[in-house]
Amino acid sequence: QAIATGGGAISDEGNLAQLREHAVIIGLTASVDVLLARSGVGSKRPLLSGVDRKEKIEELLKQRQERYAQAAVTIDTSNLTISQVVEKIIQNLGSKN
Repeated sequence: QAIATGGGAISDEGNLAQLREHAVIIGLTASVDVLLARSGVGSKRPLLSGVDRKEKIEELLKQRQERYAQAAVTIDTSNLTISQVVEKIIQNLGSKN
């Protein structure tokens, strides 16, 4: 079973503790420019509304860096297709068992 959380889910210590206890945490990351492009321009990203979007992404990454570092595995998805990301996740899960 996979649980896809938003990036801010791990900001709460309780959430992070639950994830650590019950799951293998795999962090998916990308460069700021890729995250900016992927975030789109609509209103579906409230944290990015009404601000300099690139600056806000950089700020959020910096704020969350310590928590993100607690992932068992981190995969940079900047230059990967969805299929390639899935393959890397499967490879990493296989090496954890």
